[in-house]
Amino acid sequence: MFNEQFFAYRFGVDGMHDGKTLMTNADAVTAYIKDNINTYPEIRLTDMMDNLVLHIQDHVWLWPLQADGSMVKWNTVRQAWERYQAPAVPDTAVTPLTAPTPPGCCVSCKQVFSHLNVKTALGWKETKISGMCEVCWDKLFDDDGDDGEDPEDALLRNDANSQGM
Repeated sequence: MFNEQFFAYRFGVDGMHDGKTLMTNADAVTAYIKDNINTYPEIRLTDMMDNLVLHIQDHVWLWPLQADGSMVKWNTVRQAWERYQAPAVPDTAVTPLTAPTPPGCCVSCKQVFSHLNVKTALGWKETKISGMCEVCWDKLFDDDGDDGEDPEDALLRNDANSQGM
């Protein structure tokens, strides 16, 4: 029995969900996944504050990460979870700027989204927004010139220096 309630969402191929379903115990979550995993490409479970608790996409359990760092995938024949090795993105003669990005891959590095390049729930959300993995997204802002200083303090300091103070 859960001490809190959760919402389950199932997303169609269009990326839209058809509403939330209240989950009050582990049996309900298990049944929901088994009933929907072969029909819907994406299933999410959130807490009452809409924080991501569970994320399954294309039969792959993405969030939370497994304790040993491995990935698991739903075997549609056996109707059970099994260990899974994400496929490598094939190396092609197409240049990175013109190469089409395979579904489920980062538009920047072309790697499959996995626990290796997406570490947080916000990172998984970002994959849907920008199409980039968290590692590439973070690299965009590594050298943005922000040294953590408040811009107003910098202006005041520069003004004082220009007045010979």
